[in-house]
Amino acid sequence: KKGPAEGRFKDKVRVSGMPCGGVSEVTGPLTWQGVFNLGLFWGQRSRRGFHRGNKFCSNGKEKSDYVIALIHWGKEDSHNLEPVQVETSKLYIEAGADVIVGTHAHTLQGIEFYNDRPIIYNIGDFIFNNESKDTGIFQIKLNNDGKMTYHFIPAHQENEYTDILHNEERTKVINDINSWSINAKINESGQIEKTS
Repeated sequence: KKGPAEGRFKDKVRVSGMPCGGVSEVTGPLTWQGVFNLGLFWGQRSRRGFHRGNKFCSNGKEKSDYVIALIHWGKEDSHNLEPVQVETSKLYIEAGADVIVGTHAHTLQGIEFYNDRPIIYNIGDFIFNNESKDTGIFQIKLNNDGKMTYHFIPAHQENEYTDILHNEERTKVINDINSWSINAKINESGQIEKTS
């Protein structure tokens, strides 16, 4: 078994005191402020990546309190979901993932809950290039009892700078994501909630 902060890290960094980094396969478990263990997986949508991810989610659940899968998928510059995103996200959750966060599409996509666990299909580009596009920060808040709440902070990227949005611009991004979402809604405070 691997101890805290061990795994296959490429560029080790710390975020809020928690070790994390560019992960090619599996990390874990990571210890969050000495209280919870977090398993983190970053994978491709390839068959090999899927099998590694599925195995990690099931094995990671045995070693971690929470498993977060970061998946590189989605058609570039499209808000529409590909069938592979919808199908494999559910398989990762069934294997043990607590949260799925998609990357790669270079644009925001919708949100879905499956078995009461969130699938953030794509978080867009927070800082990427000279393009002008909406983006944001997906935030997980973990209370002392281990309950997770999920939040989204709208932002806009332009000319390699990203600003947090307010007022009408903020509301527009939230409304856009809500319109693309399957059974989730971002409320006025930014909390992501399951809808029926």
